[in-house]
Amino acid sequence: MIFFKHNVSKSKKGLYFLAITLGSALTLNAFAQNHNSSATSDLDYVNAVFSVSYNNTPASGDANLSIRNNQNTYDVNFSLKHSLLDATQSAQFIGKSCDITPTTYQSSTNPILRSSTKESLNFNWHGNTAIRQHNKDGEMQFDLSQGVYDPMSLYFKARCDLMAGKKQLSYPLIYKGRQTTHHYNVIGTEQIKTGVGEFEALVVQRQRSNPDRRTTFYVAPALNYLIVKIHHRENSLATVSMTLKSLDYQNK
Repeated sequence: MIFFKHNVSKSKKGLYFLAITLGSALTLNAFAQNHNSSATSDLDYVNAVFSVSYNNTPASGDANLSIRNNQNTYDVNFSLKHSLLDATQSAQFIGKSCDITPTTYQSSTNPILRSSTKESLNFNWHGNTAIRQHNKDGEMQFDLSQGVYDPMSLYFKARCDLMAGKKQLSYPLIYKGRQTTHHYNVIGTEQIKTGVGEFEALVVQRQRSNPDRRTTFYVAPALNYLIVKIHHRENSLATVSMTLKSLDYQNK
């Protein structure tokens, strides 16, 4: 029974982290498609579904992503429903080529056997401040005198850098109640099978101080630098993956 509780806890933690990471990273997908097709038309919408696996075993429930573009204002919504966790994320930001300006961000997680969390970020660029509201931590204010991203919008900038051939990526952002910087390295390529075909993907790994925790993104240049898979290793006992299952999008 103790072993069971331990694994449930690790599973929830891995799913929670991957839900937040996936919802953030998948915003890259649609913007990459929009960027490469902008010579002919603008992106109108994206609907994507990702399958979930835990320790290489298919898990119940899928992750869903929707994106809508209204005159360069992007509305993004992500949801994951699983027996251990319900999680949602949403963001709105302005995207003009590689100039990304976040405006709002919200997230909500409802894990079993633990209390729910809710968070919001509101960016006031004229006043150079961002306000974070959290149901447990209360309100916090951040200085915007230098550009920062939220956990979703930073991946739009990452798409530009990957298309430019960069191998080392760094982005300032507001994450978990503090201003920090996330670092990523392109470490090679790998063939990835998805629900919409097999693709050669760039392997992009987030750099961490803890070597036991690894988050790897697989980005397919043939799909306009779409993220087709994310794999997160929480520790030696818990790994979680999400892989592209279906994709529907349309240009304006």
